[in-house]
Amino acid sequence: MKITVIGCGRWGSLITWYLDRIGNDVTLYGMESDPGYQRFVRERRNDLLVLPESIGLSSDIHCTEGAEVIIISVPSQALAGLMNELNKIEEFHKSFEENGMKPEEFVTYGGFRDTLTTFIAGYDDLCKLIRGYMI
Repeated sequence: MKITVIGCGRWGSLITWYLDRIGNDVTLYGMESDPGYQRFVRERRNDLLVLPESIGLSSDIHCTEGAEVIIISVPSQALAGLMNELNKIEEFHKSFEENGMKPEEFVTYGGFRDTLTTFIAGYDDLCKLIRGYMI
């Protein structure tokens, strides 16, 4: 599955690493000015993990185009700015226009149709993995 994770903090990077590990095509998006993103570009690591070369890194918000699933892992204070960036993408913008998308279209829109199934299937494994790092 083609997945983009937005946010390269501890949660975003761990989710990215895990999704790659279970066989997904994953890209991690971070803002060019973010020190965490800059470190991933330089060293492919943070204080918790090393990202394998199979994971794409991008500071271009358009890396979300074509993703079947987009996972947002940013602080709440950054969410409004992120939504403004995502709004530059036609498909994302269309989903929020008043007459842009009918409810019956939304359930077949991109990654929505598989997101919950995929999340639920991997949730227990993700919790075990996180517990292993915490204990």
